[in-house]
Amino acid sequence: QPAVRPQPAERPPPGSAAGPVDDSFVGRFSFTLRKADDCTMGIKTSHYWVDDPLCVEEVKTGGAIEAWNKLCVGNTSWKAIRHGDLIVEVNGAIDPEGMMVEMEDRQLLRITVSRGKCAGEGQCDLAGVFQ
Repeated sequence: QPAVRPQPAERPPPGSAAGPVDDSFVGRFSFTLRKADDCTMGIKTSHYWVDDPLCVEEVKTGGAIEAWNKLCVGNTSWKAIRHGDLIVEVNGAIDPEGMMVEMEDRQLLRITVSRGKCAGEGQCDLAGVFQ
């Protein structure tokens, strides 16, 4: 009997009761993040080609992304940023260098993420570490 591949779960409707964390969400979502004055992003990212999205390699302790993730509970738990997520846009910038500059220099960030697999994981030309 062939194995059946489960379909990704749709995001829960607003106001629905909190349930177990659903790690199967696949798709694109955006969120706005305001970094504190003394806070860094706290992520390690990489990309293979000059026009690739930024792949989240690691969420570091004490950064803005870890703080964001702590807010993602219940029916918004699928929005927590994790290893393998692709950052595709930051404040309108879509190239890796531009996105990294925005994350380093700006406090108010509009971030678009695509949940997927890193294209060049482990073989990256450039890695940006936001500690």
